[in-house]
Amino acid sequence: QQSSEQKSEQPSEQLSEQPSETTESSDESTQSSAESSAEPSKDSSDDLSSAQSSENKSENSKESSKESSKEPDPQPEIPDIDSSFFKRTAFLGNSITMGLDAYKIITEADFYCHEGLTVYGVLHDTLPKQKLTVIEQLVKNKEKYDKVFLMFGTNETGLYDKSEFIEDYSKVIDTIKKKMPDVKIYIQTILPITEKKSKENKYNLNNEQINIYNKQLKELAKEKDVQLLDVASVFKNKNGTLPESWTPDGVHLNPDYYYLWADYIIR
Repeated sequence: QQSSEQKSEQPSEQLSEQPSETTESSDESTQSSAESSAEPSKDSSDDLSSAQSSENKSENSKESSKESSKEPDPQPEIPDIDSSFFKRTAFLGNSITMGLDAYKIITEADFYCHEGLTVYGVLHDTLPKQKLTVIEQLVKNKEKYDKVFLMFGTNETGLYDKSEFIEDYSKVIDTIKKKMPDVKIYIQTILPITEKKSKENKYNLNNEQINIYNKQLKELAKEKDVQLLDVASVFKNKNGTLPESWTPDGVHLNPDYYYLWADYIIR
């Protein structure tokens, strides 16, 4: 079991800000040749050069063909959003959810979010400039809300054990149910990340892990008798990953695509 300090101080770099570009260093290859009493003839050197040139052209052709055959990302129509649907609504989440507020996609709701917030942090962390924990602040304003939307997991997938993640999620739901019995609770599935970001596997964050955690969330929603919204399904291409052109950093969404999220909730 992790301590409170360990859980609260989770690395949130992949969510808090776009990662800066870094250049990976690679070992320079070195070549050595045995001394020979006779130098290779000009003809044999030319043959080698020609063979290498042909090989390079073949490789370049393959890469070019691969790029040209790659299908472009889907570009869906951006819907209009009736923000009045979100009156008396609260959102709890990390910096991904913050985009709904920051880009003015949903203007009628309240957002209990901050960068790097985890489901454990809902119970133990405070929002900026607040003295109460996130859950205490929500409960304090309980008369304002009919609906509460939860999205957590991107910061936890590589840092939490699944059972621990679900245990903390359960505590959040149980607390809301107890303190706000008339509120309808929605669990939202964790959004996918791009194929490139998934292969990087930083902090063990990858789409395979996300899918595993989402299955756990579906079971939790059934167990707790709360609504599950499969928001992740909106942001998957045919390979099950977030399209590269929909995101600035492989994790967060570009502003236009937050409209798809809001539209999915309304529908």
